[in-house]
Amino acid sequence: MTFFEKISTLLNSNINHALDKAQDPLKIANLMIQEMEKTLTNLKANLSEKMVEQKSTKRNIDIISKQIEEKQNLAKMAIEHKNESEARSLLGMVIKQEKERETLRENSDLLDIEIATYNEDLKLLIEKIKDARSRLLSLRAKLNTAQSKRKIGKTLEKARKELDLTRFDLLENQIDRLTIQSDLDLQSNKSLKEELASHELKNEIESRLSSIKNS
Repeated sequence: MTFFEKISTLLNSNINHALDKAQDPLKIANLMIQEMEKTLTNLKANLSEKMVEQKSTKRNIDIISKQIEEKQNLAKMAIEHKNESEARSLLGMVIKQEKERETLRENSDLLDIEIATYNEDLKLLIEKIKDARSRLLSLRAKLNTAQSKRKIGKTLEKARKELDLTRFDLLENQIDRLTIQSDLDLQSNKSLKEELASHELKNEIESRLSSIKNS
């Protein structure tokens, strides 16, 4: 398991704990980003340590390589001067340092792998933090919209409760009664006028009839 995977497991554990407590979604999102940023800092610190260690390892390999070369040259000179004992001693040190150099090279290869892994984890985490920040902005906008809708809904509900709609019903009933009464009055006036006109017509007919009879 890589360092990033270990941190991701811890991060998921912290987030699940927050979710179980039903905390504010924005707080949870901020917690996620904070945890990832802490992880990013730790990754950078570990990568820096490995790079320093690698630099030191390679420097030691160079130093030992030079020492091996010097001892090999001294061993050759010792052989030329018929000093085999000195040559054997020097070659023994060369063999020992070659093994030490081989161990350092193996460690250097492992460090290269670790550094490459840290760099991959670092790039991945940076992308995840960017994505998380983008999602946080979207989440904040959605939450603000939801809260606004909820606030408007509560305002409308309060208005409905405070507004007595039965008053409108009473007013409508009163207007209906006035309208009906007005219609009745108009009909009554029309009938009265028609009755008067009919009576006048009858009187006029009788008057003319009497005039004709008396002429």
